[in-house]
Amino acid sequence: MISLAPLFVQWWRACLSVCTLWIAFVNTAVAQQSVAPAVPAQIHLMDLDIEFDQDARQQIQKEVDKLWANQYYLERLAEKARMHFPLIEDILKEEQVPLDLKYLAVQESSLRGNAVSSAQAVGYWQMKEAAAREVGLRIDDSIDERMHLVHATRGAARYLKKHYALYRNWAYAVIAYYTGAFGAKPYTDARYYGANAMKIRGDTHWYLLRFIAHKIALEELVGAQAAEPVLTAVAWAPDQVPRRWEALAPYFQTDAETLAHHNPWLKQSTLPGDDTYLLIVPLRNEQIAQLEVVYPRTSSSTPTAIPATGGFAQRKIVTINGMTAVIAQENDTAESLARLGGISVDDFYAYNDLPEGAAIQANIPYFFTKKRKKTEQLYHIVQGNESLWKISQQYGVRYKKLLKRNRMKKDEPLQKGRVIWLRYKRPRHVPIEVRE
Repeated sequence: MISLAPLFVQWWRACLSVCTLWIAFVNTAVAQQSVAPAVPAQIHLMDLDIEFDQDARQQIQKEVDKLWANQYYLERLAEKARMHFPLIEDILKEEQVPLDLKYLAVQESSLRGNAVSSAQAVGYWQMKEAAAREVGLRIDDSIDERMHLVHATRGAARYLKKHYALYRNWAYAVIAYYTGAFGAKPYTDARYYGANAMKIRGDTHWYLLRFIAHKIALEELVGAQAAEPVLTAVAWAPDQVPRRWEALAPYFQTDAETLAHHNPWLKQSTLPGDDTYLLIVPLRNEQIAQLEVVYPRTSSSTPTAIPATGGFAQRKIVTINGMTAVIAQENDTAESLARLGGISVDDFYAYNDLPEGAAIQANIPYFFTKKRKKTEQLYHIVQGNESLWKISQQYGVRYKKLLKRNRMKKDEPLQKGRVIWLRYKRPRHVPIEVRE
């Protein structure tokens, strides 16, 4: 009788040899493609020229190497960054904070809206409830805006600005984002308050070093290819239907699961009908081109918009002085219009030169960004019972600027036919002109 055992052993050894060679080949190929970026001695980051000492460079390099050790995770993270960053950058631009701070959301949550830490920090920017409420985010049984990419980013930007106001240094604002305003104090140097250059040593807070590592590890990888699709904020008004994910998804050529995944801020499967909400939707460029812009963005690649067709409420959208405005309807409030624009109610009042609590007037254009200081139009002839404020809205020019240009007092009544100077200030020797 012939024993098969020796043959099996030989076959098994041959298989192991082949597998070993294959694994070695794969590891060599991966190693050739996964050389982590080297941490430079100097870097321009957050409007700062930063120099590292040797200890800081070594610590940052270790963090960079850790991120590059898992190539699959790193590439997935880069893909998410390409999809999320355009919208995040738009909000950071509007809030006037350095765009490099987008990497803080990567560090905090790996860009997962539904992330929850053991300390009950929630969302893209891992904000605790007290801090989130402090910057105006809504948290209740139906909605948690810490999980909303637009609102959470705006809230985080304002929280960072609060710390920047204290230290006048964005690097220290990053540390304070983690430690709290005064917890960052031991890690700061008064020489660098308000400075545009600084030196970072190895004994600085690990949170800042890790943040810098994320920037260095991901920046070139994220920019290696264009994002497609990108996340886009889409305004959905109270009287627009449908309101369930299953019915909403076909409008954006996606599925309910994808829609729910990008909108974890909604704790139910049906959109409430009490207000206008911003849906976060992954859209391709050709889809975005078919949208009717509602909320002006600082980057044309990711406008906040509503589809031009479908079961949507009639919204009259106008472009005034290079800005997009929405014409108010009878049932609009400051709260509903602010949410439509993805801004706070306080900012909505400020951008439209309104006192707090002012009523919204139907058929008047309202803006979601600051109005311009000037317009190309030179003059306006007062019609009927117009006010200077209505004229400022009509031309997208700041109310206070019109007061100064026309040498007027606040709430001064206007005579029909009066010539209002829009672009230049009326000289003192030029009398007020009234035309028939």
